[in-house]
Amino acid sequence: MPVELTGSSAFPPIGELTYMLTLPAYGFYWFILAGEEEEPKWHVAPPEAAPDYITLIASDGWHSVFTDRQKRIMEQEVLPDFVLRQRWFGAKDASHVQFSMTPLATLEGMHGTYPLAVCEASMLGRDSQSYFLPFAAKWGSEHVRAGAPHLPFTLAKLRSGSRVGALLDAANDHNFIRDVTKAIGENKSIDAANGRVVFSASPSWAHVAEEAPIRGVGAEQSNVSIIVDERIMLKIYRRVRAGIQPELEIARFLTEVARYANTPEYLGAVEYVAETGEHTALAIAFAFVTNQGDAWTAVVEGLDRALEDLALRQDEEASVESDLEGLYGFPLDLAARLGTRTGELHRAFTTATDDAAFAAEPITQDDIARWTQALREESDRVLGELEKMIGSLSETARHHAATLLGARQALSDRIDAIAGTPPSGLKTRIHGDYHLGQVLVSKDDVIIIDFEGEPRRSLAERREKSSPLRDAAGMLRSLDYAASAAVDRFATRKGELPDRVMAVATAWRNRASRDFLGAYTEAVQGTPIYPADEQAAQSLLDLFLLQKGFYEIAYEAANRPHWLSIPLRNVIDLLTGTRAYQA
Repeated sequence: MPVELTGSSAFPPIGELTYMLTLPAYGFYWFILAGEEEEPKWHVAPPEAAPDYITLIASDGWHSVFTDRQKRIMEQEVLPDFVLRQRWFGAKDASHVQFSMTPLATLEGMHGTYPLAVCEASMLGRDSQSYFLPFAAKWGSEHVRAGAPHLPFTLAKLRSGSRVGALLDAANDHNFIRDVTKAIGENKSIDAANGRVVFSASPSWAHVAEEAPIRGVGAEQSNVSIIVDERIMLKIYRRVRAGIQPELEIARFLTEVARYANTPEYLGAVEYVAETGEHTALAIAFAFVTNQGDAWTAVVEGLDRALEDLALRQDEEASVESDLEGLYGFPLDLAARLGTRTGELHRAFTTATDDAAFAAEPITQDDIARWTQALREESDRVLGELEKMIGSLSETARHHAATLLGARQALSDRIDAIAGTPPSGLKTRIHGDYHLGQVLVSKDDVIIIDFEGEPRRSLAERREKSSPLRDAAGMLRSLDYAASAAVDRFATRKGELPDRVMAVATAWRNRASRDFLGAYTEAVQGTPIYPADEQAAQSLLDLFLLQKGFYEIAYEAANRPHWLSIPLRNVIDLLTGTRAYQA
């Protein structure tokens, strides 16, 4: 990954093709090649276009493409070639993947006819996965030539008599998006296999003009997000699961019942409703919120710049405290605002309602027993895996891993103490996957987004009620990660890490954590959300911090071993009391 040293900007990663740059007269770039730098948020590598496409015969229109021999070709040749190359396919490491396709319904729009299908991927030794795949046709041989704008989203050639065209993934076709938004505005319902596809609009939905501009949000990975008329953000779900989608029901609740202002307003949805009454979410529409990007990017880049400025200053009389005061402005002072908005979100989840899915409930001893048992099982599994791989870790990570493995008794004692905590406070619906990347910075405020929950969990698990302190723990961990990410960037660029820089980054992390937790507790204090017993609140926070820490250890060990020391160090600090979050 090239990182330009003058502005600390990450450029697109270097691949196998010629790397093209345009320079003005007398211009230059000064790069460091960073092997483990994160890709810039705006960079999206387009899906690799297949060099040659299989031809499907559409002798009887769409019907012939999805029946008999053409359907078999789709399932055995076209879908494997296309789906396995997509960023949104979540089982790239699986072996012996087989695809089957179930036509769901056909959307007849002003701009075309679009078959809606569900593609199921069956894998050896793993549960199958279902993906929503709408199709569109672009007629004309120019659509399957090199340089065609939709080539990365083309599955196959189409032939109907003398006509030749392209079979597209319609999620990337602006005409399809126009017809979907029109169908939502009309509350359209169309016949589907064993049910109906229902397009529904909220009372706030406004007419979308035919010539309204449409643009994609390039950073999306697991879904496809499109902005329509700079007013609507349409998210098309890729992986679909039968059952109530948490993001959809939470968006409706926060908009229409709780009236919570700091999340995008719910505007509409597309769902498949089976004859049994079971719902499957296919798409959701929100009001588009103008923003400066996510809080993770704002904080990490802001802290990185501040540390760079600090390293250039030669003030020998400055202290860590004075250095921290000098950098603690926007966006590095967002933690307090974030704590307030998080507390307000959790209060919104206690809004009186007859809907059992959102009615707040007292935390019971059974809840605490279940949560602590889950922590015990997760920590045992992670420590076992850590023991097996310790020899392959870097020197620093190996030292931290050995320390944690030697603290098994302290961990067991801490879990036992938490298990004995008297129940206090409420369990409610929560965000469930809360971190800085799930927050947008909008002017000087924050907007909380993406209530899908943790992707690895089932829909039922994501809809479970829990202590709101689980979300608080997730954000505290994210602040710690942000400080580590900024320090890592600085050290990668400079090749060294001055003690002064490390001390200020640590001081920022500690102050941001205190500010977040202080503002959060102030926002929820005196409500039934927050445990009346301070010891109970502290125990629950420690429980969720430990649970999050072990989840992070497993994730980093599998995906980013160079970051493994971050959660290892955090769990050690929690067990030894070196780092205490005061609830």
